[in-house]
Amino acid sequence: MLHSYSELIRSKSTTSLPTAMQNDAAAIFYSSGTTGASKGVVLTHKNIMTSAMMMASDQELNRESRNVFLCFLPMYHIFGMSGLVYAQLQRGTTVVVMRWYQINAMLKAIEQYKVTHVFAVPPVVLELIKKQDMVKEYDVQGPLAPSVEAQIVDSVTMQRLSPFQKGYFNNHKATAEIIDEEGWLHTGDVGYFDDEGRLYIVDRIKELIKYKGFQVAPSELEDLLLTHPEIVDAAVIG
Repeated sequence: MLHSYSELIRSKSTTSLPTAMQNDAAAIFYSSGTTGASKGVVLTHKNIMTSAMMMASDQELNRESRNVFLCFLPMYHIFGMSGLVYAQLQRGTTVVVMRWYQINAMLKAIEQYKVTHVFAVPPVVLELIKKQDMVKEYDVQGPLAPSVEAQIVDSVTMQRLSPFQKGYFNNHKATAEIIDEEGWLHTGDVGYFDDEGRLYIVDRIKELIKYKGFQVAPSELEDLLLTHPEIVDAAVIG
């Protein structure tokens, strides 16, 4: 027999409901981390609630309503479950769930359900870039996630750059050196902001390949390879 959440709350006096504290374990997500071996990551109720509230904080601040989110991310992943589904359902937002990701199906769903927000991972963004002829009629834009801050700085002077000015995030080898005195993480990416606050990552400052005395950026070779219709993705190393 199915019961609604409201029914369970009303019948609390006669129904034994488990008591859970914020620091109690709520779920275990498996991740390879940085070593490649799968590990169970224990998340508490507070972890999941905080992440869900953070991902919807901009909507709360702007008092947005009637948003429609598209979900093709796996719900066994924290991004799909807490960062997207929980974050939006707790606001009463519509979440359109796809069985799996496929670019044509995604674009049709955006049009059919008048989707206002799509959270995507890098391979999806790459496919959207490669298939511009398919997506050019849709309004697709890559702003920072809520409560996340970033700045573009000059690699030499470390001064902040204005919109559309490209610059480098300085990249140091030691972990202790990649975080500056103000708490900024220096990623080693090359990018810029536009005048509406959208962030664009276009290259890396490191990872250059030296060939016969010349420096070759892997991203240039990757861009060339990706122009081939039979290549879905490419990664170039020295």
